[in-house]
Amino acid sequence: MIEEDQIPEWLTAGVTFLIPKNGNTENPKNYRPVTCLPTIYKLMTSIISRRMQKYMDDENLMPKKQKGCCSRSKGCKDQLLISKAILQECKCRKKNLCVAWIDYQKAFDRVPHSWISKSLESTGINNKVTSFTKKVMSYWRTRMRLHTENRLIETEDIKIQGGIFQRDLLSPLLFCICLIPLTEKLNRLNKEYEEHTTKTKISHLLYMDDLKLNAKLDEELQKQIQTVKTFSDDIHMEF
Repeated sequence: MIEEDQIPEWLTAGVTFLIPKNGNTENPKNYRPVTCLPTIYKLMTSIISRRMQKYMDDENLMPKKQKGCCSRSKGCKDQLLISKAILQECKCRKKNLCVAWIDYQKAFDRVPHSWISKSLESTGINNKVTSFTKKVMSYWRTRMRLHTENRLIETEDIKIQGGIFQRDLLSPLLFCICLIPLTEKLNRLNKEYEEHTTKTKISHLLYMDDLKLNAKLDEELQKQIQTVKTFSDDIHMEF
């Protein structure tokens, strides 16, 4: 593994291409950013990601309710099937169900690097991997590039001071690790929907940053929402 003092600057330098969504090119919101990263960096982070995923699986650290980075899972499809099963049971057994969907505002861009570092430490991941990840995050940067009919517009390097570095395999796993404490807080509330046959308790379902809350009563759902709000405020993420 590359030592901290051997990390070359080009390794973590991305180029973000701005792709127009429609004909209105004057509004910055009408551009879709696509970041390209060095192939060697993506290869290296994919190796680290696999090893981290194996450790998370072996130690059973990734919550079953998070399907974003879950091995042997269909991800979003699994969560949709679980939701469908809950709704069908409620209709058949005439059970009460309160539901809330929470969407974070630019979640991948806002999660603080300090929280990523703290979350890695709390999982007990290898110190060298944790230290390397912290150092690499401090080097993350990109430059914006826009091709027009007449010329190429390009910015200077922009340091990535918050959020994950998208387009590599490691960043989604880092994000899911950051949300593990949220699952723990929701589980401790003991406010959840209980499936009749297996007695499985399902307080929430996660797919990356997409969150669905389940509760029997409205007041229980409100406590769940407040818990999510408090956690989100603490790590500076907004609904």
